Amino acid sequence: MIAKLDVDGNAIGSLTDQGWYVNWRLTGRAKQKFHPWMEACEPSLRTPENTFRHLNILFRDTAIQQKAIDWLQNARQRNTPSRPSYPTSTPRSWRRADNFGKTE
Repeated sequence: MIAKLDVDGNAIGSLTDQGWYVNWRLTGRAKQKFHPWMEACEPSLRTPENTFRHLNILFRDTAIQQKAIDWLQNARQRNTPSRPSYPTSTPRSWRRADNFGKTE
C-alpha cells in the first residue's frame, strides 16, 4: 500500500484523499475498527503517515492487547469485595420453616 501511494499518490489526490484511499482498501475487521477513527479525525490529520500509524496501533500485537485486558480483569477482581460465605448446609430451622403448614 505504501508503494502504491508513493507511485500514484499525486494521481489519487491530496494527503487527506490518500488517507481515505487506504481506508477504502480495508475490509472486514480492519475496516470496522479503523473507520470510526477516520470519521472522527481532523481532515488535516488524515494523512497516509497518520493512517498507517493508527493501523499499527490497532493491530500491532494482539498478545500485548490480551495481556492488558487480562491485567484489567485481575485489577477489577482485586478491587471487588469478596462475596460473603454462606453455610454449606441449610440450618435446621430453615428446613422446618420451609415445611411449615405442609401435610404429608
